Amino acid sequence: MMVIKGTIPANTLGNNLVGDVLHLPADRCAWTTSASSAGGYQVDKAFFIHSTGNVTIVTPTLGYIGKSGRFVEIAT
Repeated sequence: MMVIKGTIPANTLGNNLVGDVLHLPADRCAWTTSASSAGGYQVDKAFFIHSTGNVTIVTPTLGYIGKSGRFVEIAT
């Protein structure tokens, strides 16, 4: 399952997830990428598409949930 890992502002989604790192489904997000100086690519901006509007994801990272249940990073 592809996910975007990051944090969202407090009370944005009707809850109080202050500082919690979330794994949001990538099919419900939009993001932009650019080339990384270390090779590969990086996620510049990411938004969670919500019914009341797009929510900015702070420090987004693209990845997937592996068989062991851990987050595996694809791009920083």
